[in-house]
Amino acid sequence: AAESVMVALPAGTQRLLLWEIYYIEVQGHKLTYHTEKGQLPGTGTLQDAEQRLHGKGFLRCNKCYLVNLEHVNGVNENCADVDGDQIQVSRPKKKAFLDALNNYINEVGK
Repeated sequence: AAESVMVALPAGTQRLLLWEIYYIEVQGHKLTYHTEKGQLPGTGTLQDAEQRLHGKGFLRCNKCYLVNLEHVNGVNENCADVDGDQIQVSRPKKKAFLDALNNYINEVGK
């Protein structure tokens, strides 16, 4: 079965399949799940989301975004192309992000 995660939304919790999530964005104290079905407003912190998704192919590329490596189409300069959206990769996180992406691609390719 496809892996899923329960996410806290203003109206309650909802189960999302991991592959449906492109990336999670935080603005102020609000989370937005960018998914195959569109944007879902979430509650909680990006740190909570990061802990729940640890080891599941999600990686923090800067203080505002947690991206699903499955949906990264490429990286140029300081941005990752996540399903057509350009997400900034901060300088301190760039090497770790590129290493994790390479490892992920190599693992999936096996």
